[in-house]
Amino acid sequence: MYNRIKQDGKKREFGDHMNNPLVLVSTRFKMPQPRKNYIVRQELFSKLETMSDYQVTLIKSGAGTGKTTLLTSFIKEKKIEGIQWISLDKDCNNVFLFWNYVIEALGTYLESEKQGFVHLYKSNFQKSNIEQLLVTLINALHKQEDIYIVLDDFHYIKDDFLLQTIDFFLRNISDNVHLILLSRQEPELYLASLNMAGKLLVIDEQELKLSKPLSEEFLTRTLNLAIDQETQTLMNRLAEGWVGGLQLIATVVHMKKEKHINSLNLSNTLIADYVTKEIYESLNDEEKKLLVITSIVPYFNEAMCQWLIEGIDFRNLLERLLKKNIMIICMDEEKNIYRYHNLLREYLQTIFKGLSQGTQKYYHLKAADFFKALKTYDHCLDQCLLAEDYLTAMEIIVQSPTNMTLLSYGDNIPESFIIKNPDFAYQSFFYHYINMDFEKCQALYKVVEENTQEDSVFLPFQYLNVLTEKDLKLEKSHTLSVEQVDELKIKNTTKALILIKEASILHNQSQYNESLECIEKALSYTMNHKNPYILFYVASIKSQILEEMGELSKCEALYDDMEAIVSSNTYITMFNISFYAGNAGVQLKKMDLDKAKECLNKAKGYIVDKAPQTTLGYQYNLAEYKFLMQEEKEGLSIVEKLMTIPTFHNLIYMSSLLQYVFRINQFSGELVERFIEQYNALDEKDRPLESQLLYVNILFHNGQLEDAIKHIDEILKYCRMNKIKFVLVQGCLSKINMLSAQDANKREIMNLFREALYYSSEDKIRQPFYLEKEVVHNIINQYGVEITKGLNFKEQELYEAIVNRCQVKTKTILSNREIEVIKELAKGSKNKEIADTLCISLATVKSHTINIYSKLQVNNRTAAVREAEKLKLL
Repeated sequence: MYNRIKQDGKKREFGDHMNNPLVLVSTRFKMPQPRKNYIVRQELFSKLETMSDYQVTLIKSGAGTGKTTLLTSFIKEKKIEGIQWISLDKDCNNVFLFWNYVIEALGTYLESEKQGFVHLYKSNFQKSNIEQLLVTLINALHKQEDIYIVLDDFHYIKDDFLLQTIDFFLRNISDNVHLILLSRQEPELYLASLNMAGKLLVIDEQELKLSKPLSEEFLTRTLNLAIDQETQTLMNRLAEGWVGGLQLIATVVHMKKEKHINSLNLSNTLIADYVTKEIYESLNDEEKKLLVITSIVPYFNEAMCQWLIEGIDFRNLLERLLKKNIMIICMDEEKNIYRYHNLLREYLQTIFKGLSQGTQKYYHLKAADFFKALKTYDHCLDQCLLAEDYLTAMEIIVQSPTNMTLLSYGDNIPESFIIKNPDFAYQSFFYHYINMDFEKCQALYKVVEENTQEDSVFLPFQYLNVLTEKDLKLEKSHTLSVEQVDELKIKNTTKALILIKEASILHNQSQYNESLECIEKALSYTMNHKNPYILFYVASIKSQILEEMGELSKCEALYDDMEAIVSSNTYITMFNISFYAGNAGVQLKKMDLDKAKECLNKAKGYIVDKAPQTTLGYQYNLAEYKFLMQEEKEGLSIVEKLMTIPTFHNLIYMSSLLQYVFRINQFSGELVERFIEQYNALDEKDRPLESQLLYVNILFHNGQLEDAIKHIDEILKYCRMNKIKFVLVQGCLSKINMLSAQDANKREIMNLFREALYYSSEDKIRQPFYLEKEVVHNIINQYGVEITKGLNFKEQELYEAIVNRCQVKTKTILSNREIEVIKELAKGSKNKEIADTLCISLATVKSHTINIYSKLQVNNRTAAVREAEKLKLL
């Protein structure tokens, strides 16, 4: 039946209806309108008038006890401004969806930043970023005027992580922001501290009960019932102050007259039976159908009802139902939008679930189609899931790559269906992985492994378990090439995620060029959707690879590009921390410690609360900065803290910091032994280059010179072949240190030093020279001007910077008298003029000139002066 509907040409013909269905989109944020002639509850109104003095107001009571009516009538009566209403339901018990609605409701306070911020929020798929995003919202709410955030039906909120984020929000909002919770039960938030501080206002069920006079006023004035005093008294006695009970009894009175009241057996626990026998069964079939079918949607108007039930006389039916005091709430009088009271809706849904499975699915899919046309994908997905139309749900999600919050709906899709959509399977896996829900990752991996072995489109899934399981050996052949991924019949966003995974594995194996190739291709796949998180994450990986390769100029150019992402998303502290901390790492390799300090200070300025995962890069580079500043005690303290974090339990992955620690410890001690044990436990191909270099230095300092030289030659060969400049420079200097311990060939040592200068000069790599400053001291003092022979301008410039940074006191290769002569030569003085000025013979001048030519290895005056200038002798 549903397929026929989709083909009959009526799918999107909403224009014929009198009400524009688009108004339904924002109904969640509309405050329900109180009934006309509502009762004024002076005592409770007086209490609510003080809610600006409280951070949280809790109105707690069971279903149908008048929580919403009390608040809406108070707001209308007192003309309270700054109300932001959000109606919650079971779907809101998800951290992404909940804050999506809150941000949408409060978007006006973000002003010009709203569009960018909402896009950024919907692009996020990592739970750990939520609190960082909330900081911007919290700051935007810091105003002069009071802001009241109403969360209706808060009892739906039970998720632990979501509650943590709400607690974070409460702890950080300014005094002008007030949260009003309407709940059937005690919220699972920790409110005791607010209560102790006098910041919690509570209205409970006992206070909500109507007094006899108020009950009578409600019956006669609000419900407009013409009944005698005896009947009023009887109704009050039965309802016991329960306003929902009074309205239900009034409905029976209206339909069956007063004589039926005595037969009622009213209690909250029997409400379903009561409604069935006394109200629902009194309706005609047309009225029943409207109520039952529309109970599946959160809100309805004429367009929705006519779409769901063709040919229905909506206006006439609605008028009849309202006259019978059926519990229908008007959400918007101007646009004629309605919803059912939760008491009634919950019962009607039980009736709906009694229909045949085919009928239920038919109406859920019709509703889904309606919401899809409105692009209200949250309600659309909810209806698809209720209809168990998982294929459509998955397709909607993967078709919205800029709204990653929709991925949270995947929690309700069985793994057996997920594998029918490869794109959703991959994206779902990465969604759970990035949120560290490894159990779900493993469950999904198992289903894929068992059911898709012959399907080539699932080829990348074969080794995804390496991301979630311990002690797995990963061969290089287990990664896919760019060409293999490109040929897969999946969406570009999915290909990008797969290539990011491939790049990460290759990066860890020091396969830098292959990793860069994956990153470049992943970047090309994501350019159309411009998800800022993916773009920034990809750029961050690329910058890290370039930095480790020593391509510092390219790295700085990339940071210039990344700055555009950061500057347009300043409210994401993760971006700023990562950006400035990463840039500090580049400056450290250049030994520009002033710029490094500036970057680290900027990164620190964005660190809020306790978020260790987002500050690892900052802490890591701060430790290196401390070591380079010779503040060893502070550096060691940071390293000790880092080693307590799971990421660095394996010391291999902090080798670049341990090179400082081991030098301080003279390459001995328990930490060195632990490093060696963990290093040897890894397969050779899985050892990062920086760990290999550190291991070689351990061998050398432990007297294993032959093995050390053998290993360093292998590292140098690999680095030369793959143009990994930074490690190559480190390796050259390390080998010089080793060769100096034996009768080494002078030419080999000089060539290694010149090679280090060559690969460092373009990108101003200075840190390795400072780390091996003793080697630098020795070689410059031993070989002097010979080293600088043939250096180009950039190499000479770097050489001089190294001499200054390492504070090398070079030996003067010219005597004092020869320096006096070269200074005269620089002035253009002739031999006789020099002799007269220095009071020496002409023969002595010639003798000194010959010696100068020899020592500076030149053959004319001009060359001698130029070389003396290079050596800063002039």
